Amino acid sequence: MGELQKLGIGLVIFVAVIAIIAIVGNLPTEDELKNSDLTRYEVMQQALEDVPVQELYDSNSRYVGKIVHLEGSIQQVSQYDDAWVLHIAADGQKESGEYGILLRHAAETEPEVLSDIKFYGTVTGTMEDLLLTGQALYFVTVDALIVEE
Repeated sequence: MGELQKLGIGLVIFVAVIAIIAIVGNLPTEDELKNSDLTRYEVMQQALEDVPVQELYDSNSRYVGKIVHLEGSIQQVSQYDDAWVLHIAADGQKESGEYGILLRHAAETEPEVLSDIKFYGTVTGTMEDLLLTGQALYFVTVDALIVEE
């Protein structure tokens, strides 16, 4: 085999390895596959940043179907069907306030209560809950697309 053939074969192998690395590096996560046709990059580019939870609640019809990037502290975890539902205190609160987020997340393992969470998700609506004390809680409901661990 001549030097030129070896160089050609080496170049083909090199290009194939680079292509495989690029494809594997861009594979969507499990949540993205379950919840969106968008790539990770597209989700991050389309996300609305720094929208207060009360604004998401009060003007919900403007945000339903939109992607938001939020963070908060997990207050409670429940399992519902094939997903976890996380009650999240947001907007810098470490404890539940009047407004919060209910995040539907298809994780394989149960998320830890009181841990911090950052996520991208699609706003799906609102929900109200009334405590035994009579205090009303107002939630924005969100389906997770990307959860940053």
